[in-house]
Amino acid sequence: MNHPFLLLLISCTISVQAMFKPIRHVYYGGGDNCEESKTTTTTSGASTTMKWEYSCEPGWKTFQRTPSVYNDNTGIWCVKFVPAPSKKNISINEAETLCKENNGELTAFENENERSEILVEAQKYMINELERSSGAIAIAGKSVAECKSMTSKLPEICSDNTKAYTLPESSKTNPQFLWENWVTNEPSFNKWTYDIEECLQMFIFASNTTGGNGKINDFYCRFETSPSEVKNQRYWNFGALCGQAPGIESTG
Repeated sequence: MNHPFLLLLISCTISVQAMFKPIRHVYYGGGDNCEESKTTTTTSGASTTMKWEYSCEPGWKTFQRTPSVYNDNTGIWCVKFVPAPSKKNISINEAETLCKENNGELTAFENENERSEILVEAQKYMINELERSSGAIAIAGKSVAECKSMTSKLPEICSDNTKAYTLPESSKTNPQFLWENWVTNEPSFNKWTYDIEECLQMFIFASNTTGGNGKINDFYCRFETSPSEVKNQRYWNFGALCGQAPGIESTG
């Protein structure tokens, strides 16, 4: 008479174990166009198996990241270098608008692989299309409120390269690696009349031996050129680094 009860207990145990089977991430490819690189997530339940595939739109690179709260635990972020219209210089504020016009958000790199790929792509555009040897692209990042003061002496937090700036949630980027890649003696929080450097750009030089190549620099959000060095092209933003969440599709 105990057999039916025993069978019921075994069945319930198996069902509960199946419900808590961990999610498995399977990755394909590297930082390539998303048409060739996709991520599939499999979720198993007591009687069903759900599969989710993440992919980027054509023209956007797939960057595989450690799944975290920064990328909504997908481990995927779509990134695209967007040149400025008509080959003009743009302010970082204008770069934010440019990303939104391309259905994205201003973003930043999260690891060395991303930094290197972005640098190479921006270099090719700058050399081949603009015929220049130096420039910059706008990336996400704003100084913390304590460092936006026009006073000559800033608080101690502004001397800490890991705390002086922050990334917006929309960038979907863990900033730890970014803060390890400042140009020497930056951020400097330079001031000009009624403005202060509180945004970020990534220096791009034609020569890989130039110091600061692919590193980040703080710059004025509203200026297209440096007010103190108008003709210095290294501060001219010729594009923006944009990010976009991957599309999600159920595959079974």
